[in-house]
Amino acid sequence: MTEVETTAKLVFEPPGPGSWAQDPVHLPRPVTRYWAETHPEPCKRGANDMARYYGMLIDGLEMAYVNGFAYSTITPAPEEAIPARFKRAEEVFQGKLWREQLREWDETCKPSSIAAHRELQAVDPDAFSDDELVAYLTRCRDHHAAMMFVICQQGGLDEGRIMAESDLEDRQRASELVAKNGTGFHLARVDQSHPASHGVGEGLHLG
Repeated sequence: MTEVETTAKLVFEPPGPGSWAQDPVHLPRPVTRYWAETHPEPCKRGANDMARYYGMLIDGLEMAYVNGFAYSTITPAPEEAIPARFKRAEEVFQGKLWREQLREWDETCKPSSIAAHRELQAVDPDAFSDDELVAYLTRCRDHHAAMMFVICQQGGLDEGRIMAESDLEDRQRASELVAKNGTGFHLARVDQSHPASHGVGEGLHLG
C-alpha cells in the first residue's frame, strides 16, 4: 500500500457562516495547533477595539484555522452602533486621535510589553519543578496572547501615520504611493514632523 493510499484526505469546511478568505500573506503555511488555539480570541478583541476607536463600520477581524491554514472574515458593526461610529470617525479626523494612540504605544504599551518580555526571559526554566514549569509556560502563553491583542488593537497606527500629514496634497500623494507600492508602504510613510516617527521605515521593503 502506497503512502498516498494510507494518508487521510483533508476536508476543508467553512469555519463559520459568511465569506472567509485565506490569508496567504501573513500566514502562507499551516500554523501549529498552539497558534490556532491561542490566536483567534485576542485577535478578534484587538481588531474590535481598533474598529471602535477609529469609528470604522466593521466589528473587527475574525480569524479561524482550517487544517492549520488561516482564514479571516470581516463582520459589520452592529446596526445600532452605526451613528456612534460616524460620530467617532469625525472626532478621529478633527482631533487627529491617531496621535493619542501613538503616544500610548510609545509611553505606556511598548515599555510595559518590553518589561514583561525581559521578566519572562530572565528566569532559568531548568531550575523549575514540574508544577513551576507548567505555571511558567502558562504565563508565557498568556503574555503571548496579550501581545496578539496589542498588535491587532494598535493596527491603526500604520494608517494613522499616513493621515498624520495635514496637507491634503501630501495625503493624496501618500494614498497614491500606497496604491502603487502595496500595503508594505504603510510602515514606511510616516509623519516625519513627529519625533516618534524618526527612523521608522528605514530599510523597509516597499511592496
